[in-house]
Amino acid sequence: MKLVLSVLLLTVVAAMAHAAPVPAQNPERWEAAAILKYPALREQGSPLNKQFLAVVAAKRQSEPAFFNQPDWPLRAADLAVEEIKNAEAVAKEKAMADEQAAKAKGEAEAKKVKAGIATKQASTPDQRGEMDRKDAKQESDRSKTGWIAKFGAGEAVELAGLIDQQIEARLSKEGVRAAALADDAEFVRRIYLDLHGEVPPLEQVKRFLADPRPDKRARLIDSLLADARYGQYLADIWQGYLMSPLADDPTRRAERFRDWLAGQFNTRPWNEIATELIAGTGTMEDNPAVTYLIEGRLPRAVPDLTDLTSRYFLGIRLNCAQCHDHPFVKWKQEEFWGMAAFFTQIQTPKRAKQVYEKGVIDDPKLTLANLKDAGVPDGFIQSAPTFLGGKALSPGSGTITHRAALAEWMTTPENRWFARAAANRTWWRLMGRAIVRPVDDMSEANAPSHPQVLELLTRKFVESGFDLKFLTRAIVLSRAYQRTSQTSQGGASPDQQAELFGRMSIKVLSAGQLYDSLETISGPAARVTGIDAREGARWEFTQFFGDNGDPEPTAYRRGIPHLLRQMNSGQFTGSGFDGLVARLNSPASRPLEETVSDLFLTILSRPPTGNEVRMAKPYVNQSGSAAGGLRELAWVLVMTSEFSLNH
Repeated sequence: MKLVLSVLLLTVVAAMAHAAPVPAQNPERWEAAAILKYPALREQGSPLNKQFLAVVAAKRQSEPAFFNQPDWPLRAADLAVEEIKNAEAVAKEKAMADEQAAKAKGEAEAKKVKAGIATKQASTPDQRGEMDRKDAKQESDRSKTGWIAKFGAGEAVELAGLIDQQIEARLSKEGVRAAALADDAEFVRRIYLDLHGEVPPLEQVKRFLADPRPDKRARLIDSLLADARYGQYLADIWQGYLMSPLADDPTRRAERFRDWLAGQFNTRPWNEIATELIAGTGTMEDNPAVTYLIEGRLPRAVPDLTDLTSRYFLGIRLNCAQCHDHPFVKWKQEEFWGMAAFFTQIQTPKRAKQVYEKGVIDDPKLTLANLKDAGVPDGFIQSAPTFLGGKALSPGSGTITHRAALAEWMTTPENRWFARAAANRTWWRLMGRAIVRPVDDMSEANAPSHPQVLELLTRKFVESGFDLKFLTRAIVLSRAYQRTSQTSQGGASPDQQAELFGRMSIKVLSAGQLYDSLETISGPAARVTGIDAREGARWEFTQFFGDNGDPEPTAYRRGIPHLLRQMNSGQFTGSGFDGLVARLNSPASRPLEETVSDLFLTILSRPPTGNEVRMAKPYVNQSGSAAGGLRELAWVLVMTSEFSLNH
């Protein structure tokens, strides 16, 4: 660590100055200290790395004596961090000014979203009747969920415009050309996978591709967000975050917890959902929210709840301070145990199974001392409940539980960690890359790639009342989200273009997306030998294909065992494909080109190219039967990388 950076920096400085390497007295230990304090220095191309090199270049020109100080690497790193902070402050002010300047433009764009009214008035009676029925169904769906949003389509369009202003300004500054917008086939598959977690049904693909209305993308987004499936998909994601795969009776408890989460995501804002998860009481049967407190992803213990809560609700890795002060950022060991103390009232020391019988109950007599008596955890420090930042829980807060006080502090509009974490994680899930990476490591030593965008998302998310649907709608309405993932010849490298959100990153289908998409294509999984394909089939499949924690959406982690399982699985590639072919190839006299086209639309959500049709026809005709050839073609399409990726 201490030599690689030393050689690199001295070489770069020398090259920029067109002179001999700058003098440095024993710089190795100071460079090691700089890396220890600011780990992002090691990442070539990171904002801190770039700013550090800029500081070094400027000092070489204006203050050569700066490099006579043995600790110059650490000093330069400190200056770089300070300049990034100053730039962020300036950017925040500019973002607010841009927001005001763009408000009129946003209002004009919002009128386009409502242009369907004029279209309806100009339509024939039959067309108006069909539109009325669709609008009535969407309104009925909204009323069923009970969702009452503070912000509507106009505010979402306005925020989308502001996002694009910031993204495109950065692209222009870096001299990177943005990719074109995705075509309708690419968009409809992406939006279904990102909002419903599955590929679109054939009928929906055909209807969307044939729709001539200019606002059809906004209409589809609204329809998907209003559907109950939106909450079910988010519930599937968060159940994976918050519940251990090693939980007792995992399939039944996971299903109950997932159903509860689905209802919450469809009907309540994020601050209320988080409060229920952190402060809930009762048994898992009566209140599924407490599943998080009982069956957390890590072993059920106060330190683990502290880690998970800080990670998923505040976006910080507080666990690094459990045994000692955090080596890279400001978190102290006392702060970890101050936060841990909020969970001590629900301990069941030496009686671990009691919680399954009596549920989560707050006992005011329990403190961290009881945790110590049951066996000293690593790094234990006795502490009273203390919020991050050093403010202890007021003695006058005895009317509510410690966890309720924690949830109240976490979800206040003034607590920027909570809103920033949700904004960054939502962007990460939809765009494939977080603004702060890793997504759960937000700190002063890990600068955001686009601070203005993160500030916009955070502020508007708070103003919306922590409305995840509003935040999601704004992001997916933006040009940044709707750009193609395809690379073009010339210009910036594909990686640089994706890092600056100049094109969409290609994401890997999660295990849940893969399973649900296969069910959309071929129907429910069939019973096969050795696998219970009824209640536990999906759980078993997702455990085999899935990753614990927060795998990067763009990282492909599957190997030969997974491909073999997908290739040879009788759950989907057997009778399911027979049924698919029978549906598409009916009547038997149907032209082969039409059936092949529907097969592509069903599996890949796009029509085949002319060359693909020319290749498919002789392949099917040379098979023993048309049905057999089409079945093999379906298998080939499902095994393509195009199917297993979200592009």
